[in-house]
Amino acid sequence: MTMDTPVTDHVLGVRPSLDALSLRLKIGALSAAVKVGRPAVLALRVSKNERRVLAAEYGADAFALSGRIRKTDKAPTRVDPATAAQINQSIASFRNAGGEVIIKGYPDRGWGLDIPSGPGLTRMEASIFGTRPSRLDAETVAYVVDRNGLYFDGRVVTDLEKCLDETEPGFWQADSTLQSFFKGVSSRNIQKYSEFQGRLTCTPPADAVLVVGQVSRDAAVAETITLARTNFELAAFARTSFPNRPLYYKAHPLEKNAEAEAEIAKTFGCRIVNDDVSFNALTHQFKTMVMMTSGAGLEAALRGVEVHLTGVSFYSHRGFTVDHVALPPTRRKNQLAAIDVYAAFLARYAKYARVGVDAPRERQSLTFAEFLLETGHL
Repeated sequence: MTMDTPVTDHVLGVRPSLDALSLRLKIGALSAAVKVGRPAVLALRVSKNERRVLAAEYGADAFALSGRIRKTDKAPTRVDPATAAQINQSIASFRNAGGEVIIKGYPDRGWGLDIPSGPGLTRMEASIFGTRPSRLDAETVAYVVDRNGLYFDGRVVTDLEKCLDETEPGFWQADSTLQSFFKGVSSRNIQKYSEFQGRLTCTPPADAVLVVGQVSRDAAVAETITLARTNFELAAFARTSFPNRPLYYKAHPLEKNAEAEAEIAKTFGCRIVNDDVSFNALTHQFKTMVMMTSGAGLEAALRGVEVHLTGVSFYSHRGFTVDHVALPPTRRKNQLAAIDVYAAFLARYAKYARVGVDAPRERQSLTFAEFLLETGHL
């Protein structure tokens, strides 16, 4: 590991014992760097493209090791308990020495590792708006980091939840830059999957309910509290909740499963919406939607849709959604409008970085306003 090549890969899976030894030796090298005052970062399941944000977070001079568990048949390899214990100990020693660990998502749990929250651990995800760090052609990217869990994990009080607890309703109106962006956001074609711009070929009845599916094994479902954990269970919940209203079902645009959709349609009398239909367009055609924890619910709420949630989402329990799972009364007491949550997420919680190939090797963090200007949103 050198200044010119600050990030190296280490893949586990084929020979876990030997790989674990190699990984522990490399983590030891990172620990040695920390002890002589050099910043060092262990990045787990952070892709080659996503590593570009490490300079914005930790500085370009940080030594970094990028590790992951090789997948087999699209399922992560789970290391044996003895190997996992060795890796856990190495990571704990590295953190105790002052090293930083950054993990994309919760892959460590699938690998069989036990990496507790606390000082020296950060989890990273793509933001809900802006170019994802995984895009190689991106000049600027948007992402989030959280020291208490992933932002959508309703089981814990995340940094995002703390941020929203302290957010003042309408705060964005006091800043001219934020006001110019957020004031008309409900009428703009802003959606996470903007590449899908199909149109619904029929006009749904005024009392129709749209059931919005999520990707199978989505971490935003698996890693939170929810009554429904599959799209079939979600459709069943919607039919029970609205026994006499027409149901429409839209699968996630990245989830193509004709057999599952046919089963939902047959069992619950749902009419299927093509997966390439623009979600933004649907928010103007349905007054009621049901979903598990999808971030699409915030987009819908911004446009006045009544959003029913079967789980705890990052934007739920703030007063503008119909929440079917209770939280302890001590949590999320600060009630906000959908636009307040959206604005706080983007302007106070999310992070932005310049990662283009022409960017110098130095910290390239951007404010939200700078990000909007650079990406032409202002």
